[in-house]
Amino acid sequence: MTHRNYRYYDFIVAAFVTVLLCSNLIGAGKAAEVDLPLVGHVVFGAGILFFPISYFFGDILTEVYGYAHDRRAVWCGFGALLFAAIMSSVVIALTPAPGAYNTALQSGLEVVFGNTWRIIAGSMLAFWAGSFVNSYVLAKLKYGLKGAIYGCVPLGLPPLVSWLTRVCFMSLLFMAFGLPSKSYR
Repeated sequence: MTHRNYRYYDFIVAAFVTVLLCSNLIGAGKAAEVDLPLVGHVVFGAGILFFPISYFFGDILTEVYGYAHDRRAVWCGFGALLFAAIMSSVVIALTPAPGAYNTALQSGLEVVFGNTWRIIAGSMLAFWAGSFVNSYVLAKLKYGLKGAIYGCVPLGLPPLVSWLTRVCFMSLLFMAFGLPSKSYR
């Protein structure tokens, strides 16, 4: 069996894992608001900006490198997320050094990273379902269409799967935390 040397695979996997980490650590807790013409004010979780990008990388990995290499990238992402969850729990559990600054910093870290494990668990479950569905559908469409009009599929599939993943993720969060009882505006 011949071993193929993939020139950009490592870079794409690194970018994919980075996007996955950013969506969970940076975007998960931020509620953003934009004013759209004809729609008005729209409030959304900032993490939703990252997920279509992660599925775009997943589509590249499936299309160029194959389903098995895409799965390997997903497991690399899950390993990084699991490590981030463990390390954020360890850092929060450490006793802060004496001083007002460190006491205030500890409080801030608890707010920002205190639910990292819960966010990552929900995200991993939702991403696992969405990513595997995305890759499976993409592979089947590629085979079924025999390359005809296939180039349009990766453009439409990631936003749809991303939306499905977010619905799953938000449902898990609401089950864990309950519906919001007040507005934080």
